[in-house]
Amino acid sequence: MRRGTNFVDAEREYEHIFVGFPNDPLAAQAQLMAAHAAIARASYLQAVNLYLTKLIDNTNAPGLLRDKARLAYAEAEVGLAADTDKQSLEKATTVLAEMFYETPTNILGALAWYATGKCDQQMEAFDAATNAFAQALAAPSASPELRCQARVGMGITLEKKADALAPDARRPLLALALQYYSDVIYTSDEVSDPTWIKEAAFRALPLMPLVEGDVNRFIDRLEYWLPQLKDKLEKKRTADGKK
Repeated sequence: MRRGTNFVDAEREYEHIFVGFPNDPLAAQAQLMAAHAAIARASYLQAVNLYLTKLIDNTNAPGLLRDKARLAYAEAEVGLAADTDKQSLEKATTVLAEMFYETPTNILGALAWYATGKCDQQMEAFDAATNAFAQALAAPSASPELRCQARVGMGITLEKKADALAPDARRPLLALALQYYSDVIYTSDEVSDPTWIKEAAFRALPLMPLVEGDVNRFIDRLEYWLPQLKDKLEKKRTADGKK
């Protein structure tokens, strides 16, 4: 669904297909697309109750679609979750766990670990989050882009965990977070979309005082991915050179 889509009308059309033609081979796919349309317009409860739960429980639906429905279910539950309400996030992690066994051969299993890490991070279960991101990173099925996402997720989690510590205790965690961001920035993987490299660069900028080694090389790399920040980075380079 492209930007500008009328999600209400799209959802209605997809619902017409799977309700009116339940035995059609495209019915399950239409049900999933209706859920995505509902999520896109922030109607998370409708996505869960009307589409995703039924699709996940439908043993006649293709396994691949049911797994995609589990990922969409987690996305919807995250949307439902308030900062102080963990119930929706816990439901999401339970559903995602059903996909972990696929991790070695199917990227959906690795995606489930990544989504679990995001849920754990939001619940402030930081040790569980780092474990989940590590599982996504270690998955043979993970794509280069997903590895970048997991490294950024790991870095953010370590930063959040450091927030609760005394200054001296924070430094090792922040240095490790910076290392994860640097692994993304210096990646040798062919990544068609540099979005996550840029995200890692933005996250790394405030941590640059912790960098040991060739700071100029680090800044050169950031300027490559973030040319719009070249002036700011050059000022940073000059300031560091005067210290």
